[in-house]
Amino acid sequence: MRKIPGASPGTPTKIMNLIKIKCSFCGKKFFRPVGRVNEAKKFGWKQFCSTECLARSKMNGRMLICANPNCRKRFYRTLGEIKEVEKNFCSRSWFYERKIKHQREVSYPENRLLLADFAIGNNLIEYFGLNGISEYDELIKEKRMLCKKYKLPLIEIYPRDLFPVSHLSKIIEVKNK
Repeated sequence: MRKIPGASPGTPTKIMNLIKIKCSFCGKKFFRPVGRVNEAKKFGWKQFCSTECLARSKMNGRMLICANPNCRKRFYRTLGEIKEVEKNFCSRSWFYERKIKHQREVSYPENRLLLADFAIGNNLIEYFGLNGISEYDELIKEKRMLCKKYKLPLIEIYPRDLFPVSHLSKIIEVKNK
């Protein structure tokens, strides 16, 4: 039996049968039993580190790494979004790049379970990417009602504001004044 470098003396021998491979979707390295790796190669199957990567691989998009060297967060974009965006930054990097102080996942007053995506000062920012779905539209109405009741400015962002050309800078600049 071979000894695994850096392993404690009581390490199970089953670890010996694991091999490090790369996820076909996100590129993350993970361990998999040698027998399964060989079987997958034999039949030409892709291998995934999680069921989430498997599911996302069936969608029309890719997992990307934020282009900001200080962030490096992984996020998902559809192929249409990838082609239209010059550099693929996650939303956190958009604020960072412009040196905008912001908060993430800010609670609405009265209903602590409802969270705004971002807040700049007193302004709540929401990305309504699923509008058109009845349950989601009800949630949008509730958020609007709470903002109106507590006189909170709400900046609403929709997919058309970001793709094919991003108008985010204009929207936030105008409504933040």
